[in-house]
Amino acid sequence: MNVEPSLTERRLIDEVIAPLLGFAPTELDRDLTELGVDSLKILHILDEAETLFAVEFAPADLRTNLSVAGICAVIDRS
Repeated sequence: MNVEPSLTERRLIDEVIAPLLGFAPTELDRDLTELGVDSLKILHILDEAETLFAVEFAPADLRTNLSVAGICAVIDRS
């Protein structure tokens, strides 16, 4: 069952992830590394997300859930 992305998820996908990866992930809870995203691209995604949403990620924030949903959960809590 597909759930519609939240506004934060949609913005992160549209403005950061899709342009960088060339595709928009549809499994928002899936770890980005499982989608073939390497560590340099993950750092780029996080850097762009920090700028776009005016947040700062701590390493512990993403230790257990490095997915679109996980990144957006941190953004929404900020």
